[in-house]
Amino acid sequence: MSKRVLFVSYGGGHVAALAPVFSQVSRSGIEADYLALTTAQLYLRSRNIPFFGFDGCPGSDDWQVQNWGEQLLSHQILIGEIDPGRAGFNRHESIAYLGLSFRDLVDSCGEEEAWRRFKQYGRPVFEPIRTLQDLLRKGRYDALVTTNSPRAEKASILAAFNLAIPSVCVVDLFAVPDRERLRSKDYADKLCVMIDRVKQSLVDAGRPAETIEVTGNPAFDALHAPLNRQNASKLMSEWRLNKDSKVVMWVSHSEPAYHHITGQKGDKKLPNKILSLLIDMLENNPSMFLIVRPHPSESICPHAHQRLKVCGQEYPIETLLHLSDLVVTMTSTVGLQALILGKLVVAARMSLYESDSPLAKIGLKTGVDRLEDLEDLVINLLFSNQEYEQNWFTMEYGRHANASSNVANVLSSLL
Repeated sequence: MSKRVLFVSYGGGHVAALAPVFSQVSRSGIEADYLALTTAQLYLRSRNIPFFGFDGCPGSDDWQVQNWGEQLLSHQILIGEIDPGRAGFNRHESIAYLGLSFRDLVDSCGEEEAWRRFKQYGRPVFEPIRTLQDLLRKGRYDALVTTNSPRAEKASILAAFNLAIPSVCVVDLFAVPDRERLRSKDYADKLCVMIDRVKQSLVDAGRPAETIEVTGNPAFDALHAPLNRQNASKLMSEWRLNKDSKVVMWVSHSEPAYHHITGQKGDKKLPNKILSLLIDMLENNPSMFLIVRPHPSESICPHAHQRLKVCGQEYPIETLLHLSDLVVTMTSTVGLQALILGKLVVAARMSLYESDSPLAKIGLKTGVDRLEDLEDLVINLLFSNQEYEQNWFTMEYGRHANASSNVANVLSSLL
C-alpha cells in the first residue's frame, strides 16, 4: 500500500515553498493531497496542481458552521478585511474556512467568548485543530508537510502531533517572529530551514539539532530555470522593451491598520502611496517601465499608462524578476529572490512588520525610512550603473541548491 501525505499551506511564499515539493513527491509514487488555504488556491490553479480547500473538510456542510461562516464573511467584508472583488475569491470556501475555524474556537472557549475574541483580534485568533484532526484521520494520512505559518498551518502540526502522525515544517525565512514556537522539539518532527545560520539560531534557542535539516527554500529553486529567462525575453518583445529600458518592479502587499500583536497603528494606504510615487516617476523618466506585482490578497486598480503593467499570479515571479533591473518592496520574500539573481533591491522600510522583514534580517543597505526619499534612491541606483554587491545571505544561500529534492528526502526519511 502506498503512503499518503497531506500538504497544507496558505498563499504567498508559503505555497511557493511547498508546491514544488508536492509535485516532486507526487511523481515519486506517493499519494499526496494539498489543502490549499485562501490565496494558495489561485497559485496552484494557475500551475494545474490539484488541491481542495476547507469546503472539502469534514463538517464544512454543517448548518451551524455555514451560519457562522456567513455571519463572519459579512463582517469581514463590511470592515474591509476581505475583498469579494479580488481575483480568486471563492464565497463557498471563505464561508467554510471561517465557519470551521470559528466552530473550533467555540469548542475551546464557548460561543460568547469566541465572538469577543474574534471581534477584538480577527482571524489571527483562529487555530482549527479539530478540523485538521478530522481531516488527517479521515484521509488516513501517514505524514504531514506544511510551513511555519500560524493559524491553520500551526493547527495542522498540532493535530498531527495529537494523532502521532509525523510532520515536516518548511521554515521559509529566518524563523524570527515564530522562534518561540519552533524551538519546541514537539513542534514538527523535522524542520527544514534555508541556511545554516537559521539552524544555528534555532539550536541556540533550544531546538535539538538532529531535528533540523538545512535544505534551502524550494520557492527559490526555479530562479535559475532557463524557461524563465526565455519567457522574460518574450515579454520584452511583447511589451516593446529594449536594451535601454529600465524595468522597475513594485512587489506589493497589504498593510494592516494595526499590528496584530503590538497594536501599533499602521497606514493601510502605504502600498498605494508607494505605487503612486512610482507611477509619477514614469513621467520624468521616459526609459523607465513599471511592473506592479500585487500580493494575491490585494486588489490593484488598473492604471492606464503605456509603460505600466499589473502582473498577477498568471505571471511567474521568476520570469518577472529576470525581466527587472530593480525591485522595490517592503517585507516580501521576493526581495531575497531578486538578490539571489543579482538584481538591485530597494527596501521601503515603513511597514508595521519591518522588524520581521527578510531584507532587514540580512542588513540590506539600499533602503529608505521615509516615502519622500524613495524616488532619489531608485533613480540613483537605476541610472548610475551601480554594480550589484553581494552580501552574506546571497553567498551563503548559493551553497543550498535543489531544495525541493532535499525536503522530499527529509519527508521520505519519516515514511
